[in-house]
Amino acid sequence: SGFGPPDALESMSEALLGFGSARASLVVAPPALWGFSLDKEKGDDLDEGQLREGLNGVLPRPQGGGPGGGRGPGGRGGGDPSGSWSTPVIVPSGGHDELVVNFPNRLVGYHPLTGKQLWLSKGLTAVSYATPLWTDGTVIAMAAGMGTGVGLALKAGGSGDVTESQRLWRLERVKSQIGTGVIHGEHIYTISSDGIAECYELKTGKRLWEERLQGPSSRNSSWSSMLLAGDRIFVPNQCGHVFVLKAGEQSGSMPEVL
Repeated sequence: SGFGPPDALESMSEALLGFGSARASLVVAPPALWGFSLDKEKGDDLDEGQLREGLNGVLPRPQGGGPGGGRGPGGRGGGDPSGSWSTPVIVPSGGHDELVVNFPNRLVGYHPLTGKQLWLSKGLTAVSYATPLWTDGTVIAMAAGMGTGVGLALKAGGSGDVTESQRLWRLERVKSQIGTGVIHGEHIYTISSDGIAECYELKTGKRLWEERLQGPSSRNSSWSSMLLAGDRIFVPNQCGHVFVLKAGEQSGSMPEVL
């Protein structure tokens, strides 16, 4: 059925599951779910070396340090590896569910039960940490590692290459993001790795405001994801302080820090 010999898949499955990563089990079962994306030559066949190389692009490496085997946040070497540390999400669309995955350079939708690739949207960067967001048929992806990145929004659904046909907007020079933002009403809220909160208009991607969340300590960077409860947004920083923002409903309104 393609995508590598069974013994290679079995040995890779055992090795990857040994890392204790929940994402490892997603990647290796079923193999057809990921095989097409890892098969660069689209020959419907992967040997063990090709499979290992492909999986290294979407999984954290087991060495010490931060994501990417010590080269990502908290790692020893600095800089960004190429890969994705994002978590897949299930998005309802047109009476069915889609498994949306933030891969390097592209956002991909799969059928969650069969692993069939439904659509692909190009235009992201080679590094992704934040998990895709979705609301009312719209999917938002922010791909930005320790440098600037890209943000894009597209209509859920479609088939094949939907880079242009389903795209709603695309942003350049998005601030570095490790954590995932939230959606409230008609706005997207994000937190950069430097501790800067931002608000974007959901429909257009227009940035409405940005605000540095300054705590009592000099260490105000944030690698955490935001948490939304009602109209309150909770934002931890690396020093252990938690900011509580009141989401603004009016276009351009600055956040109220509670």
